[in-house]
Amino acid sequence: MDKSQIFIPTKKTKVCIVEDDAMIAEIYAKALEDGGYAVVAAKDGEEGLAVIKKEKPDVAIVDLIMPKMDGITLIKLLQQDGELAKIPIIVATNRNDEKTIQEVGKLKTKFYLEKALFEPKDIVQHVREVLQNQAG
Repeated sequence: MDKSQIFIPTKKTKVCIVEDDAMIAEIYAKALEDGGYAVVAAKDGEEGLAVIKKEKPDVAIVDLIMPKMDGITLIKLLQQDGELAKIPIIVATNRNDEKTIQEVGKLKTKFYLEKALFEPKDIVQHVREVLQNQAG
């Protein structure tokens, strides 16, 4: 890949983390901030919807199992909104059953990451890849 195609984040490049586990959210936020991204966060799907509507991030990282509103419901609501539907979504979850994977697959998300199988620093690379594909 030639260097002109490499996505370089700016502090204006905003990522929203919707994750009910505070420690995981903090680890993702630290990795993303170290990678040059601005981060906003929400602790459940309901708050996530409000934060995403207000902040309009460039990418959203969404857990599936959360209180108040699960991630699948959140993703469906985002995709029903003309403006918010443009925000690429990365799913980061511990759910790995076939039914869930198939359901999420129908939702046009960019990545389905099983938390146990990737390191938090990898989230930065996934975000960068999503943004490069959006730009290119």
